[in-house]
Amino acid sequence: MNDGDPNIWREVFSPLGQVIAFFGGLGGLVNAVVTRKTWRETLRVILVGSAVAFALGTVSPHILRRFVPELTHIGGPTLGLLTSSAFVIGIVAVGLVEWFMSRAKTGGADAK
Repeated sequence: MNDGDPNIWREVFSPLGQVIAFFGGLGGLVNAVVTRKTWRETLRVILVGSAVAFALGTVSPHILRRFVPELTHIGGPTLGLLTSSAFVIGIVAVGLVEWFMSRAKTGGADAK
């Protein structure tokens, strides 16, 4: 965190977080358009994709650095990798969240 400005909200809602949320929402939009959802379902898918990508956005650099050790700073290829991973997360987010919720409701048994 920046010692000169201890405002945690500014750190959390940084420009990078906003870009990651945007690309997550864009992935959700692609999911909704491809699966031909109604406009209300489309909004839901966009919101879920954006929120999940934003939530995982701060963890993504650390996970990706494990597989691509050359990622030392945010910018250039790293930014492209983060935004593309946010896009993919946005595409699959609704399915994953619904799957986790159904597993939680059934206590871990196979839910159909």
